[in-house]
Amino acid sequence: MPRAKTKFTQSDLQRAIKATLNAGLTVFGVTITPQGAIFVDTAQRIGDGPQASPESEFDHWNANRSQRERH
Repeated sequence: MPRAKTKFTQSDLQRAIKATLNAGLTVFGVTITPQGAIFVDTAQRIGDGPQASPESEFDHWNANRSQRERH
């Protein structure tokens, strides 16, 4: 059985990512639907990823612990 023709090309994906970067956004991922639509997951600043959340108490404790151990 022959494979179905793809609904997007590599150059389509490259253009979408390049346009996103040129807009000053950070690329965190790409989603391509079965219909061929390309969605670029972005954030406006470095560090504002899709999973970015306020620092947990453990993260705060761990960062302070690491600093103390360096001294």
